[in-house]
Amino acid sequence: MSFVVPLKVLVPRDNGFLLPLAAHFAGTEVAENGSAGRGGRLSTREQLDQDLSTLCGLRRFCALPHGDGAEEEEGAGTGDGDTPVDLLGGTQRHARLLSGEQLRDDSHLSLSQFPGRGGPHWGYDMQKRYHASLAEAESRGFPVSDADGRGGADRLAVAWTSAFGPTRTVQRANLRFERACVLFNLAALESYLGSEADRTTREGSDTAIKRYQNAAGMFAHLRKMEIDPPGTMPPAASAAATEDGGRGSCADLSPGCLAALEYAMLAQAQACMFEKTSEHQAIEGAQDTAQQAVWWGCLAKIAMGVVRLYERAITAAEKGAPHVDRRWGYAMKANLVSYRAIALYWQSFLDEEKAAAAGGEGLGLAVGRLRLSRAFVSTVAMEHGKKANMDTTHFEEYLEGMTAKLDAVEGENKLKLKEPPVRPNLIPAIPYTTLVKSRALGPEFFPRSLKKRLFVGLLPPTAMEKHKEYETLSDALYARCSNTIDTVLSRIAEARASLNLTPPLEIYNDIGGAPNGLWKLIKKAQEGGVRHAISNNWHHYEQTQLYKDTMHEIKEELIAAVGEHRRFREKNPGVKNISNEDSQYKQFMKQIAMKKQQLDDALAQDQSLSPCSSEMLNEKTTRLQIDRYSLDRLFPPMPQDEAERCNIKKLRNLLDVISRSPAVGKAILGECAKSKDLLDMPNKLAHVDKMKLDSSNIQYGGLVDTAIARVEEKFGGMVQSFVETTDDLLPDLAAACEVHAATLRDSATAAAAEDTASTLQTTCEEVETIDADAKRGAEFYGDEIRRLLELQEEVRAFTTRLMAERFLSEDADADAEAEGKQEEEESGVDDQLLAQLIEMGFDSETASGALLRNDNAYEASLNDCLS
Repeated sequence: MSFVVPLKVLVPRDNGFLLPLAAHFAGTEVAENGSAGRGGRLSTREQLDQDLSTLCGLRRFCALPHGDGAEEEEGAGTGDGDTPVDLLGGTQRHARLLSGEQLRDDSHLSLSQFPGRGGPHWGYDMQKRYHASLAEAESRGFPVSDADGRGGADRLAVAWTSAFGPTRTVQRANLRFERACVLFNLAALESYLGSEADRTTREGSDTAIKRYQNAAGMFAHLRKMEIDPPGTMPPAASAAATEDGGRGSCADLSPGCLAALEYAMLAQAQACMFEKTSEHQAIEGAQDTAQQAVWWGCLAKIAMGVVRLYERAITAAEKGAPHVDRRWGYAMKANLVSYRAIALYWQSFLDEEKAAAAGGEGLGLAVGRLRLSRAFVSTVAMEHGKKANMDTTHFEEYLEGMTAKLDAVEGENKLKLKEPPVRPNLIPAIPYTTLVKSRALGPEFFPRSLKKRLFVGLLPPTAMEKHKEYETLSDALYARCSNTIDTVLSRIAEARASLNLTPPLEIYNDIGGAPNGLWKLIKKAQEGGVRHAISNNWHHYEQTQLYKDTMHEIKEELIAAVGEHRRFREKNPGVKNISNEDSQYKQFMKQIAMKKQQLDDALAQDQSLSPCSSEMLNEKTTRLQIDRYSLDRLFPPMPQDEAERCNIKKLRNLLDVISRSPAVGKAILGECAKSKDLLDMPNKLAHVDKMKLDSSNIQYGGLVDTAIARVEEKFGGMVQSFVETTDDLLPDLAAACEVHAATLRDSATAAAAEDTASTLQTTCEEVETIDADAKRGAEFYGDEIRRLLELQEEVRAFTTRLMAERFLSEDADADAEAEGKQEEEESGVDDQLLAQLIEMGFDSETASGALLRNDNAYEASLNDCLS
């Protein structure tokens, strides 16, 4: 049930806006050298065009492209057809104007000068900036009445449609009318942002309340705004003054309409406050009846506050805005009645509680309130809501809850005194409370919020001459102050460097405790240095051992493989294709010897760099395992007599004052620069003559002379005081430091503290050195181990090759033996011939030998056997 104010639509007419503004100040023509013709201002054409271009660029954030959603919303807010009014929901126009979506891809506009592009509220922020720029333009003499803005071909023309009649366009030659329309749309966007807030959360409710109050504040500002100065309203606008309250034929800017919108926004804010109180501040599970009664009473009073605000909105609309869509009236009346019913509903809880304490007396009042609340919702609220095309679901929910409560109270009343319901005209009124108010416009709506003011150069020649004089004098004053302060700070820095007081004073003072620098050094060692030193030292040891073991493994593997190869060659002297391993073996042994020498050199270097055993490292790290309390106890305060002798408190105060000197000097210069800007001299000079064309008789010198005298008096005195204070402090500081140094030399306490600090600092440095050396050594051995592993791979490849040669030689011998056996088998006796000879009576051996000797020739073998 969020109400969103409809938007006014800007009718873009760039030529009717830009050219008349340029002509207004050009007179006849603005010269390139900065001089002007008749009545012209002292400004270059380039600067004037640039400022006007910026103003027109900001104006484009207020306009939507033709056909961009205008058709789908035509008739919105007019009361024609069944389209819900804008008041009951946001439109695409609101979303586009809010984000500046229509300009995101505008190739004709340089967007670099408009920050925030891509943000969800980019368009909204730029419209506020445009409003401030229009206010700035007014102060520069741009036309704020139709009489000033009319001039034939150079006539200023700004045109906007009415928010409640988009087919009706109002055109004026008045820049303040444009500013009022822009502010009206900003209020409409605030109402849209309020409706879009997530009111189911506490943060969302707060956002909605803030946005609705902002919108109300803008409408209140518009209501008090003087669009037309007295006696300057054009004839056409004067004829319609009775209709729009003197706002130049623009009905939505009439006081009655603006008052209605203001109170409608406040009513919505109060309604959000009611929702927040009922949903997010309920006393859940509260057992204290008094607490519950307070809560019920608050809800009833806040709801009546909503009723009160809607009553004012409806009264203002009926008296001063009869042109407003009739559905606006229906919607506001529906909400007024529904919140009156809600107030009655919550007040009935209080009546029921009082009746319970009185034994049932008073339940008739509770029943009467509930019946009246139900009647309000079921008849009036539902009827008006339907006429306004509202979603009546929430009314039905109200009705269901009120009916359930009425049934429960009536049942309780029947069981007790059976009091008759109190008649509506006899029910006591419920007091109201209003928790919201219209928020005044923030500074971002006005010229001082602009990072770059427009039309600053538009000053009469005499005023511009005085402005240049002011710039020269103020710059010279600032430079003089800056040089003086820099000189003083240099003297202070030189004095402190020559005294070199900080380290002794940290160790030897009346407070005691360790120096902060020493504690930071120890803390750093505790957090990283000690742990790293131990870790890197152990890693260094591991890498060293790994290097030794790997080198020994390579050497043993090489010697074993070569020895086995030699024994094989000696045992098999006739074996061929067996290489001589001696040359490669010698080369590998030479490399191993070089690695051994590198290891010895590295070990010797390690011992010379950080001869630190594990026990020594543990001793050093244990010394650094100390907390701040124990450390402070090692540095007791100086004895009282020594503190009095060197007047340590005075010395400390002098140092405090001296240490603040740079900040004091910087602050003086900052105030000087800020005062120059705060004086806002261009605007003051422009304000003297209200930018009238004839400014020859106006005297500007007094304004500039007064400003310079005031700045010089203020900051000249501050700088002189700064110099005198320093002149007094430095001699006192030197004398105090001399006494402190003499006392320190004679103090046994100071000597012990210095020894302790020196020992701890040395230990930290030694641990850091051990850490660095161990890390370097670990990295060295890591690199060397990689190279050693490469050598190991080469040695293993060599030993594998030797083994392969031996295996190949043994395979060759086995193949030769198998070949001989095969030949023997191939040259054996024929079994059939052997059987024949044995059958003839020869023994097998004789027959076999004969067949072998005669190559199985039967006749020859037979003769051999017979012989």
